Amino acid sequence: MTSFAVKPYVKAGGLTVLRALRLGAVRRTQSADCVALTFDDGPHPVYTPRLLEILRRHGAKATFFMLEARAARYPELVLQVAREGHDIGNHGAGHQSANLISAKDLFTSIRNGSKALPRDHVKLFRPPFGDWDLSTVLTTRLAGYTTVLWDVASEDHLAVSAEEISTRVLRTIRPGSIAIFHDRLEYASDARAFDRTESVKAVDQVLTALTSRVRFVGLGAILAQSKAELEYGFFPSDPQVKAAVIAKLIQNRDTATAPVTIQN
Repeated sequence: MTSFAVKPYVKAGGLTVLRALRLGAVRRTQSADCVALTFDDGPHPVYTPRLLEILRRHGAKATFFMLEARAARYPELVLQVAREGHDIGNHGAGHQSANLISAKDLFTSIRNGSKALPRDHVKLFRPPFGDWDLSTVLTTRLAGYTTVLWDVASEDHLAVSAEEISTRVLRTIRPGSIAIFHDRLEYASDARAFDRTESVKAVDQVLTALTSRVRFVGLGAILAQSKAELEYGFFPSDPQVKAAVIAKLIQNRDTATAPVTIQN
């Protein structure tokens, strides 16, 4: 996850200006009783329906940040997510780090990323890899969206057990949190992680533990009622380092054309 240094700008008033203009990325919300579960990189023809069934059983709503190519490939699944009352957000036309492309290309990715989404999808953009800086926030706003991050990382992109994922989430989640999961992975450092079975189980475990204590609501609805807590940044991480990390991930990219079989 990228970290950002703002201290050099504090004396010059840069951070004060950003806060005054609210030019930041949403990290969490100030909701006193709601939590947002978010799912990236989908939809997936096997795992997304399983998640929808689990969410339905718990009476929970979530937010799905979809990639344009995936949404275009599975339009009926996109409609099903919307029909069941979940929010659909924009994850871009391609899974490209905002730190490694121009502002113009990012703008195009966001605009193109919306083409396969319902017209009334929430105008929220989740930057791939969580990579962002001030330019990302400005470009996203120009495209008509708000940049959304998270404060609870499930780390479900790793090949770990459901118990490890749910324990990590339950240890850090609280009212107002935005938790990130994946109903599909575009990239994985370990190819075993493309099997989302453990992540799906972990979502069920989290909901079972928390449904009686907090409400799980779509992020658009939460932001309509509660103030967002923003994170402010100026510079991205070293682009050469980021490029090297992504190059390694590309070695394990999801290019499967058939659904993965889920073990019961």
